[in-house]
Amino acid sequence: MYGKDLTLTLDGEDRHTTYIGATLTTFILVFMIIYGGFQLEIMFKRERTTVNLKSIYEDLNIRYDNYSLSDFGFDFAFQVSKFGNAVYDETYYYYEVENVNSWWAPDENGIITRYTTSTDLEMAPCTSYNATQSKVDNLGISQSYYCPKIKDYSVGGQFSSPNYRYLYVKLLKCDSTFMPNCKTDAEIDDWIDQAQMNMFYNNFYFDSDDYDSPIKSFIDDKIWWKIMPKFRKDADIFIRRNYVSLNDGYVQITGKEKDSFVSVSGQRETIDDYEVGDQKLV
Repeated sequence: MYGKDLTLTLDGEDRHTTYIGATLTTFILVFMIIYGGFQLEIMFKRERTTVNLKSIYEDLNIRYDNYSLSDFGFDFAFQVSKFGNAVYDETYYYYEVENVNSWWAPDENGIITRYTTSTDLEMAPCTSYNATQSKVDNLGISQSYYCPKIKDYSVGGQFSSPNYRYLYVKLLKCDSTFMPNCKTDAEIDDWIDQAQMNMFYNNFYFDSDDYDSPIKSFIDDKIWWKIMPKFRKDADIFIRRNYVSLNDGYVQITGKEKDSFVSVSGQRETIDDYEVGDQKLV
């Protein structure tokens, strides 16, 4: 009622009365068809992907949810080798793996104190490592590595959080005070001086070029540590939880698709003197 019809002809006529008008109209229509087809091709081929990264810093003293690593497909394995051959001999060394739960709470005097409990993780030769069989076979994990027999372990928080859960892997010298078959200290030191420890773990990343399965995994094998009998190797390996929001459907009606995955974001290594009685090498 208050508008005016928009036409491509002069005074709203049904036909073009000039060659210029007809040519311009044809050019516009062809351009719109080509441009629309080009945009449809981009959409169906899912080209020109845009990825926006957002860093979210949470106060882990307030939010410190624990989560099971096995739910995200995480797994790890390790071995001790000498001259390239895996050796597990408790007359020289042994290992302990624990899932530790640590929390702050007031003691009987009202002083805030850190308490810890732990659950031993049973380790066994890796016959069921959480990865495709081809990856396992390529790295030889199933032949000589040890990994958790039951994949029921969780992490969460950080040291200062009210509740903190982590995995604790220890490599220790054979202790003759409760292990009667230990070699002599000199024999153990000579043997350990020629040994190394290496660890594999599943790591994950976001692949923006794969719209069907954007969360990818690989077996990270960067940890190869020389064992030194007079020193203790300490390493903190940091696991981060990542959140993904996907907005790449052809018809985005149901909203954004959300997902999450874990990744090893870094590690911090230190070397200290070996302490008799502590027995820890790594």
